[in-house]
Amino acid sequence: MDVMKIGQDIDSWIAESELPSAANIRPIRKFDDLYPDDQDEYEAWCEWVHWHMNKDHAIIMTIQVNDKKDNWIPYEPDDSLSFPFSSMDFNRRFEGNNTLHWKIKKVYEKVKDLAQTYSCISDSDGKKRTEERFKLLVEKEFETELRTIIDHLKVYGHLMNKNKAAERIEELNKRIKKCKFIWLEHANSR
Repeated sequence: MDVMKIGQDIDSWIAESELPSAANIRPIRKFDDLYPDDQDEYEAWCEWVHWHMNKDHAIIMTIQVNDKKDNWIPYEPDDSLSFPFSSMDFNRRFEGNNTLHWKIKKVYEKVKDLAQTYSCISDSDGKKRTEERFKLLVEKEFETELRTIIDHLKVYGHLMNKNKAAERIEELNKRIKKCKFIWLEHANSR
């Protein structure tokens, strides 16, 4: 009788979590039920994972790349000779990319963004600040260079190629006018 009583006391001391699992229960694995069973849900899940993994690199992904089949960057084991992004091999490989065109496109996008922001703001001080940001952007990107060329023409006109200077002035004026057109089109749209 005492042996039975001792056995019951000891059984009450053992916690349920310490007992071994039943034979028909299997442990949860790392990848159990990770992927959805439905094909549509699986594709949506894959798209979400792709977006989530690439969202930090979204700005880098906007840079245009040539559509050549062998789109690789040359590698030289000796770093003292060159490295891919500063070598002439890289420049030759991606010579079709027009970074100036890309930069100007981004300036136009920024002007449009500022104009839309201006149209949404109801505070007069906020509108003034947004318009000032637009003017500073256009001045920084185009007007400063335009004034520099005109000043150099006045002082060093006899040493400069006037045809190239006139073409550059015309090009900068077109860009300034396009910025103003984008501003007028979107600033008062609401």
